[in-house]
Amino acid sequence: MRVYGACAVAIAALLLGLSAQAIAASAADKERAEKLADIGYDHYDASDFEAASEAFSGAYRIHRVDKYILNQAKCMQKLGRP
Repeated sequence: MRVYGACAVAIAALLLGLSAQAIAASAADKERAEKLADIGYDHYDASDFEAASEAFSGAYRIHRVDKYILNQAKCMQKLGRP
């Protein structure tokens, strides 16, 4: 029984460590996606809808948030490709 308890504690510690890494990676991904989205907003404001669409698409690939795909759709509409 002691071996089982020790294994359970080791597995729990491993899972906690992995979840902390996943959260950190997720925060880094969110930050990268936001930077790409900012680039997309700048291109959109400059009426460069093709570049804006690519930036929003990249942001969506990194972090799947609806606002990125919506912004990409708006760019496609501006380009006449709804």
